[in-house]
Amino acid sequence: GVDDKAMLDFYQTYFQRYPIHRDVQWETFQALGGRKISLLKVLRLAPRMARRYKNNNIENTASGGDIWTQGGVLIFDRHGELRHVHYEEYGNRLDTASIRTAI
Repeated sequence: GVDDKAMLDFYQTYFQRYPIHRDVQWETFQALGGRKISLLKVLRLAPRMARRYKNNNIENTASGGDIWTQGGVLIFDRHGELRHVHYEEYGNRLDTASIRTAI
């Protein structure tokens, strides 16, 4: 899984104002299907992703963190009920319009 330093860097870069949950047992990940990306897809998309990272000033440490686990965005209401799931698709930008609509 994601090492503590990678998670802290991610949080400090993108989510300082918002709470972030660290699921040590990976229960949420398993409930959402435990999606992983294949080596073939990583290799096929690597040149395109390198350009995307450079063009958008995204820091990507190939040897740090967890490149295999596909994540996403979970939106909960004030009572802790899950209201929206947006799955990450490796190589594609998040659909911020659908996330904004869900919020």
